[in-house]
Amino acid sequence: MVKALNTMNCRVMVQPSLVPGDHNVIICGNDAAAKAEVTKYLGAWFGWKPGNVIDLGDITGSRGMEMFLPLWLRLWGAIGDATFNIQVVRGAVNLRPTRLSGFPLNCHCAAGNTALAW
Repeated sequence: MVKALNTMNCRVMVQPSLVPGDHNVIICGNDAAAKAEVTKYLGAWFGWKPGNVIDLGDITGSRGMEMFLPLWLRLWGAIGDATFNIQVVRGAVNLRPTRLSGFPLNCHCAAGNTALAW
């Protein structure tokens, strides 16, 4: 079992080119071979780039994916259209993080020509 495609609008799921630039699709599951096959199908059927697939690990990651919905709904309301997705941008790894440095990740949400960063 592999969970995928539940962090975006159905139009973006099947046509990621609706959102300009690179953005991510998130998957998780217990079977590495099944996740590789799903990643292959995401590219072949819908056009997702393999480098834009983020694997959260085992199927327990599905709970995190489901918890994205409240934020997704608020973004939809703020943007006024559901044709958007997220991009996870990895920053430089700080080997000695401080309380001020936070996590080495920045997230961007692209909607049409508008980019929101948080």
